[in-house]
Amino acid sequence: MRNYNEEFMQWLEQVREIDPKSHEDLPEELQKEFEKLMLLASIPFCHIYGEDPEAMSELLMVCLTEKEYYGETGEPLRVVMIEEGKTFTSPLNHLVAQPVLYAEDDRGRSFVFLYCDWRGPILGEAAAIFDAIHEVHRQNGVAFDDLPDVYFIYLTDYDLTRQGQQVMRLDPGEEEKPVRRSRKEWEAQGCDPDQPEPNIAKWHTIFFNAAMVN
Repeated sequence: MRNYNEEFMQWLEQVREIDPKSHEDLPEELQKEFEKLMLLASIPFCHIYGEDPEAMSELLMVCLTEKEYYGETGEPLRVVMIEEGKTFTSPLNHLVAQPVLYAEDDRGRSFVFLYCDWRGPILGEAAAIFDAIHEVHRQNGVAFDDLPDVYFIYLTDYDLTRQGQQVMRLDPGEEEKPVRRSRKEWEAQGCDPDQPEPNIAKWHTIFFNAAMVN
């Protein structure tokens, strides 16, 4: 099997030669420099995974549980669409978000790839994407319980678990999911209070350490 993680890390090392600063000791005022670094790193990532459904499938095999990957029938999932630069707009507060890559499989599930630095994920970005995906399905008449699962896969270049694990999941924890708010709270934040409550059961959070080579 081709080692896509190793190939990605080779690209990342080349980028670090341009700017060798590490997120682990980077002062907050220099965070923009690190963000530039990750933007450059996204180019090879998109080239490796964004243009090859087979490579994407292998990446998902590492990120998902066996049951999620093979399903009830024991058949592996099939990636049917990969899109780079896809833009999502939240119907709730009109926040615009653009993941590194967006993919869908033959079971209707969505996979959203985002970068995550030492500060952790940006919840508002994921929430905007989540709401936008489900809104499309609601407009098409899909019932609340039948809305698709959305997997947010945060790409890191360090061991977030500190335990040598390549994949860390937060399901079914609520730490990275939007909280329920009253109508008054939604209005105070400039959001549309008439939007339906999100189906949080369909939200999955995964952290993938791309620096760890199997």
